[in-house]
Amino acid sequence: MIDAKTENKNENFLLLDAVNNFIDGKLDMFTFMGKLESFRTELIELQNETNQTVDRLCINKALADVTTLDVEMIAQAFDSYLETFDLLKEFVMKNDRNNVICMAGRIEQCSSALDSVLSAFAEKAMILRGPTKFPKLNLILDCLKPIEYKSEGYEKLEAAVQTEKEGFNRNIGYLERKAQTDDSPEITSLLEIYRDAIIVLDAVTEASKQKNNDLLRQEIAKLDEFYIRANGFNLELLAKFFMSSHTFIPEANCLIQASIDFRSGRIIENVMLSAFDIFREKLAAMEEQVYSFINDDNSQTDTSWKDYFNYDEREEMMRLANQMADAIEPVKDSLLLYEQFLDTRNPDVLEQADAVLRESLKALEVPSRLMAEAGDRVGRVNCIKCGTSNPRERKTCSQCSAILLEGGL
Repeated sequence: MIDAKTENKNENFLLLDAVNNFIDGKLDMFTFMGKLESFRTELIELQNETNQTVDRLCINKALADVTTLDVEMIAQAFDSYLETFDLLKEFVMKNDRNNVICMAGRIEQCSSALDSVLSAFAEKAMILRGPTKFPKLNLILDCLKPIEYKSEGYEKLEAAVQTEKEGFNRNIGYLERKAQTDDSPEITSLLEIYRDAIIVLDAVTEASKQKNNDLLRQEIAKLDEFYIRANGFNLELLAKFFMSSHTFIPEANCLIQASIDFRSGRIIENVMLSAFDIFREKLAAMEEQVYSFINDDNSQTDTSWKDYFNYDEREEMMRLANQMADAIEPVKDSLLLYEQFLDTRNPDVLEQADAVLRESLKALEVPSRLMAEAGDRVGRVNCIKCGTSNPRERKTCSQCSAILLEGGL
């Protein structure tokens, strides 16, 4: 990526310091001209490095399409900067101190303009380079910058890679335990992705130790695909959670009907007890999901449902989840009444349990329905330009090609 801003500022500061020393008579003309030529050479080197980086990044057609004007402005900024250098040298040769001071101010303006256009391009490049909404991947990409430009910082990159590898291993451990009771294809696919990603991370570490920058870029580029695929399956699991937020309600209704049939003599007790056991298991699983969602319990993994929503959406999800948690409490009260019936076989207690459960289900209707509807919205982001709904993993709008800032950050 482009990381010339700080270096440009430092060089600019040294140049202005040299101009001041020349004006104050602390530098003679020939020494000052030598410094100007040195600064100009460094600026040309920066221009060449920037052009090479832009050309490499713009192999990505999506980036090239949206940065045509930015690339032109970068070229114009460098041309203006170099033209100002030449004018400064000309005025120094003429010993025209007033125009030397004027050109020094113009150099500062050129420096700011160059910083601005480089930053504008870099921002779009970061959005379109990969799934930059993933902080750990961003950290690895950031660690690559000083390596690409200064061939330094390998240790920092290796530390970041090791941290991410530890996170993937935690994810694998958690998913392996979950797979013992849940054979969903999403979990199987995530395990495969994380294991393959660790192989790539090991290759990144080895390339870093060898200081093989070409291989480093090649291996790190592979991580984009793993993050996008893992993000997709995590979204599917999250959508399943939302869609299943009301799954114990059918079992609850089944239990109420079984209880009524039992009290009227239409079914035997064992049938009602079977319905009760199924309901109890479903309720326990749902309660665990809801409270895990509220507490954002990701201590065993490096993923969080909050990563998939903006601030307002997160607030709405939390409000609904808390409503679900509050509504579950009276459902648990009915559970205690059913258990009391098992101890006493008192039909009045059974009837009371039915009434409490029936009433508590009413409080669950709205939040459970809204949570289920949220499953349809998971992984979608609206284009701020045309309003089209796009998969969150897209970087540009499928309708108007505008950059989807919310989906790419």
